[in-house]
Amino acid sequence: MDEKQFLIDKKSDSLNGSNETKHESSRLEWAESSWLRWGHLIYFSWIIPVIKSGYKRTLTIDDLDQLPTDDTALVLMQKFLCYDWKTTRVSIAIIKIFWKELTISGLLLLPYMFGRMAVPRIMRQIVLLITDHQTSSSLRYVYPVIFLLCVIVSPCFLYQSTFRVTRIGLRIRHGLQSLIYMRLLSNKNLSLQQITSARMINLVGTDASQFLDCSTYFHFLWEAPMEFLIGFYLIYSIIGFLPALCGYLLFFCNIGTDNLQSNAKRIS
Repeated sequence: MDEKQFLIDKKSDSLNGSNETKHESSRLEWAESSWLRWGHLIYFSWIIPVIKSGYKRTLTIDDLDQLPTDDTALVLMQKFLCYDWKTTRVSIAIIKIFWKELTISGLLLLPYMFGRMAVPRIMRQIVLLITDHQTSSSLRYVYPVIFLLCVIVSPCFLYQSTFRVTRIGLRIRHGLQSLIYMRLLSNKNLSLQQITSARMINLVGTDASQFLDCSTYFHFLWEAPMEFLIGFYLIYSIIGFLPALCGYLLFFCNIGTDNLQSNAKRIS
């Protein structure tokens, strides 16, 4: 297969005037319809048929699945239309609409965070068990098994959380863009003349897309402080308070020094 070819062939039958929909039903929606199909969600096996088709030949638009019902522009716009935008802030409305999805994606980060922080501690225990010949042989097998589980399982939670927050960001962007388009089309010609084309492009292309980045880094607001405190406690329990405090202060000093150097390079 030529690497310079397009991943999706734009000259498909669906773009040449054919109105017949040849898309398969959403495999993602099928996997989410029952808890018995949790394996398809964890390993992303619902996308394997599309990947296999792309490996054999150039993909067309008809090879892609239909969007899940909750991801369609009509459903998203109806969710945003439930609020009075003269009195409701955009951030408050987004939290009310997507609070459940945001909570689930945040909870999925907890096992990843604890697993990542447990790996250095488990490695330390393995080294201590190797040097201590009086410990039982069973413990020497338990800690490596736990170490492998943390290394293998914890990234799965990260991938699921990243997929979910990215999907939330796309939903927010598509819902806001649909709402803006509808508002623009429903306004009178006199009110449209007061809005410049640059402002409309900025609303649709820039402002709405900013929510995709915000949703991606939303959980860092609470994850970073929690990880900071837990990491400080673990280091304190091993080497003591003052060495741990000095290490963290040195870490922040390095961050400040790197920022000053980057700013100096930009100015020069």
